[in-house]
Amino acid sequence: MHDIGKVKIPLEILNAPRKLSSEEFELIKNHVLYAKELLENSGITNKKIIDGALEHHERYDGSGYIFKKKGNEISYYGRVLALADVYDALTSKRSYKDPWTPYKTLSYILAHVNKHFDPVFTQNLVNSLGLFPPGMKVMLNDGSEGIIIATNRANKMKPIIKINDYIVDLLEEKNLRITKIVAYEYIEEQTT
Repeated sequence: MHDIGKVKIPLEILNAPRKLSSEEFELIKNHVLYAKELLENSGITNKKIIDGALEHHERYDGSGYIFKKKGNEISYYGRVLALADVYDALTSKRSYKDPWTPYKTLSYILAHVNKHFDPVFTQNLVNSLGLFPPGMKVMLNDGSEGIIIATNRANKMKPIIKINDYIVDLLEEKNLRITKIVAYEYIEEQTT
């Protein structure tokens, strides 16, 4: 229901196989206001549902739209729907793009945690979906590449990685983070 306001956006804009003009993008932004209007006109008055529809494009750092809310100013449902909406958009085929893999999508979400996405909800998403299975080749923010060798039970976003001949536990190495998934080769999973 959060995107129901898109019914008021012309299809040639919604399905445009190109980058939208700034005027078209401004029109698209209004779908959250249209959603509120349509939901209320349909007899839906639950504040949680309305807030989720209104706020699913707000960003954790305040860079979203329409109200530029940030952090906990964004409702619980707005923060959850922000994650769900982006995950769905990136993993779905669209007129302007092919679907991304779940790994590429989660990599994007992780790169934008604390900017676009609530870190607690992002952690819950990762815990639900899993993220870094052993055998996955990743790039770190310092430019090094390594292979995931184990999952950390305490924080699945911080796996144990083999870089050259060294074992690195990202839970202990606070300055290192995964920025990109390079490749995936299956190896037997280990858990610490």
